[in-house]
Amino acid sequence: GSTDARDRLPSILGLARDQPSLWQTLQEQLDKPPKWMYLGWASQLIAMLNDPHGVCVAPLLIQLARIYPRALYFPFQVSKGGLFENAEIKDDPERMRALKELSTILENPAMQLLITGFNDLTNPELRLGDWAKDVMDQLKMNEHGKAVEMYKEFREMVLLPRAP
Repeated sequence: GSTDARDRLPSILGLARDQPSLWQTLQEQLDKPPKWMYLGWASQLIAMLNDPHGVCVAPLLIQLARIYPRALYFPFQVSKGGLFENAEIKDDPERMRALKELSTILENPAMQLLITGFNDLTNPELRLGDWAKDVMDQLKMNEHGKAVEMYKEFREMVLLPRAP
C-alpha cells in the first residue's frame, strides 16, 4: 500500500470505466491494500456507484462501511438521495443491493438527529425568509392547499419539539 498507488486510484478506476473485462480483476486488486488507504477517496468511490463500473467498488465500500462507518456516513448521506433516484442503479440489481446494504450499515439515528440539529442552526433567518416567499408564491397562485401543507411541514420542522 504505497501512497503513490493510493494517489493514482482515481486514474486507475477511470481507465477501467469502459473495460468491463477488467472489473473483476480490479475488484480483486482493490481488496489487497489496507482499507484505511481508501478513506481519502470515500466520496469519489461512493459517486462511482452512479456508473456501471461502480460494481467494482461496491464490495470495497461495504467493507469500508463496516470498518469505518463514521468516515463514510457523511459522504454517503450527501449522495444517497441521488443514488436511489438513479434509473440505471434501479435497473442494476448488484448496485442496488450494494446501495441498500450501505444504507443499512450506515443507518445511525443519533447522527441523523445531530445533522438535523445542525440544519436547525444554519441561517434560520434565511430559511424562514425562503419559506415565507414560497408560501406567498403558492397563495398568489391560489394554491391554498399547498400553502397549508407547507405551513404544516414548517411547523413540524421548526416549532414542534423532537424526541432525542
